[in-house]
Amino acid sequence: MIEQSVATSYKRRLPSGFLRFSSDEGRTLFQEALTAGKMAGIG
Repeated sequence: MIEQSVATSYKRRLPSGFLRFSSDEGRTLFQEALTAGKMAGIG
């Protein structure tokens, strides 16, 4: 069986200076943006 690699950004390492939304700081930033009306969740 031959596996083909697929280009994806899932769990890709972020460049330095970028913030993961799954981190405590990222979750806070995300919530602040939602509250301020600057971001919307999908769904």
